[in-house]
Amino acid sequence: MSPGSVSVHDHPDRPGFKRLVLSGRVTVADAAGLHAIAVELASGVGPLVVDCTGVTHLDVAAFQVLLALGREVEQSGRRCEVRAEAAAGIFRQAGLGGLVS
Repeated sequence: MSPGSVSVHDHPDRPGFKRLVLSGRVTVADAAGLHAIAVELASGVGPLVVDCTGVTHLDVAAFQVLLALGREVEQSGRRCEVRAEAAAGIFRQAGLGGLVS
């Protein structure tokens, strides 16, 4: 089991987009750091891609932070996309399947 990792970068293929990258086991231990990053991203400008393709486990505390971030970004009129393979089911169960690609 690899520990969780959370980082933010400019998207390499999409100018103007920020890319929030999560990987490994993202658990409650990562939620506080993820929340601090999410607060900063929610107040930013431009579209956001949340990349969960490297996530092997996403616990409910981290998922709640992502839900709130997505809501805040979209309410501000910006676009939020989620890239998730292994974690796609949890987004669909929460009614957010339309965000996942």
